[in-house]
Amino acid sequence: MSTSLSINNRLSNFSDLGNNIVYEIIEIINENFTENNISKGKRGATPMITFVDSEMENVFLHIECVDLNPVATIEIDDGDYPIKIKVDFDHSFFDSIPQEISDYLQE
Repeated sequence: MSTSLSINNRLSNFSDLGNNIVYEIIEIINENFTENNISKGKRGATPMITFVDSEMENVFLHIECVDLNPVATIEIDDGDYPIKIKVDFDHSFFDSIPQEISDYLQE
């Protein structure tokens, strides 16, 4: 079955980018947990953890549960085009991070 949509094979690169982002987020959480460098907070009643790139604070990584589903938001405010990337995880995400962080996000 073919598609009537315009095909651009470069879009397949986003699959690799998506996988790399997921692995990078998990690595950031795990390494920072090991170094006891986790910033916990709450947005309303929702627990979240946040990481910042530097003192410039122009790249943020927020991780929270939205409707019981883990979500990461990467905010990049560096240049003419601010970017926000939202990554939805399945529940296996919780198996990839420390139990303490998993429990905190699911409070």
